[in-house]
Amino acid sequence: MAEMNFNWYVVAWIDLLGQTSELEKIPPIPAATSEYETFAKKLQPSFGRVITFRKKVLSLCKELNTRADAPKELWRDLTEEQKVIFERYLKAQVGVEFIGDSALLHICLKEDSSHEPVYSVLQLFILLSHLMLRYLGCRIPLRGGIDVGVCAELSGGGLYGQAISRANYLENKLAKEPRILIGNCLIQYLRFAEDRLKEKNLREVERDLLKKCLLKIEEFLERDARDNRHILSYLKAYNIARLRAGTSSADHGVYVKKASLFIEGEIKQYRNEIIQALPFIENDIERYKRSLNLYKRYMLLKGYFSKHQCW
Repeated sequence: MAEMNFNWYVVAWIDLLGQTSELEKIPPIPAATSEYETFAKKLQPSFGRVITFRKKVLSLCKELNTRADAPKELWRDLTEEQKVIFERYLKAQVGVEFIGDSALLHICLKEDSSHEPVYSVLQLFILLSHLMLRYLGCRIPLRGGIDVGVCAELSGGGLYGQAISRANYLENKLAKEPRILIGNCLIQYLRFAEDRLKEKNLREVERDLLKKCLLKIEEFLERDARDNRHILSYLKAYNIARLRAGTSSADHGVYVKKASLFIEGEIKQYRNEIIQALPFIENDIERYKRSLNLYKRYMLLKGYFSKHQCW
C-alpha cells in the first residue's frame, strides 16, 4: 500500500448501449472448421462497433492531450511568468482505459506547474458532447456518468477507486436513458474551483483563464427537471455556440438532424411492438417488457431534444 499514490480523480464511465442483447445472440462456436468463417462474420458488426468506439475515444483523447498553439501576437506580449501560467491551459491530461464496451476517461485533480485540472474537465466535457451527439447520429446511443473520488494507479496498471465506482453507479443505476449524469462530488469540485477566483494571491492572467474555463463548463451543465439530476447538456452547449456565431455549424447541425431521425425511428419501432403486444399483454408480458422500456427511453430523449429546439 505504501507505494500507491492516492489522489482525487474525475472519472467518466461511458457505455455503448444495446451490446448486452447482441452478445446474448451469439451461438456456440461451431466444431467444424468450415463453419467458423460464417460464425465469425455474423459477429463482426457487434464486435466491430466496440473496436470503432475504442479507436474514436483514443483518437479524441490524443487530440485533447496535444498542446494547443497560442496566438503568436498574444504570446509575444506575455511576460515569462505569464507564459508559465498560460502553458497550464494549453494542454489537457485525460487518461483512458476500456472495460468491455465501456470507456473510462479520467483526470487527476492534483495541481502542478504544467497542468490545470479545470481545463482538462472542460476538454472532457467537449469530448463527451462530441461523442454523444455523433454516435446518436450514427444510430448508436451512449450512456454515462461522471464523478469525483479518491483513486490510485495500481502497480499492475490501471486506475482503481471511488470515482470509478461512483461514475459506474450513475451510468448503470441512475441514468436509465442515453444521457450522461454528473455526480454531486464533481459539482462540488467545480464550486471549489470557483472559490479559487476569490483568492487574493491569484495572478490576474490565471484568474481570467480559470474564469473563462468555468464559464464554458457552465454551458454544458443542466438540471434534468424529471429527476433534478445534473446532466452533461450537449444540446445546450450546441445552441449557445450557434447563437453566439449567429448560425449553426453545418457539421454539427447534420448530426443533430441524424440524431433526431434515429430517435424518432426507435420510438416508432417500439411503439409498434407495444401495440402488437396489447392483445397478449397479460399472457406474454415478459416478451414485450423490453420494448416498453426502450420506448420510454427514447421518448425521454426526444423530450430533451424538443426542449432545446433541436427536433
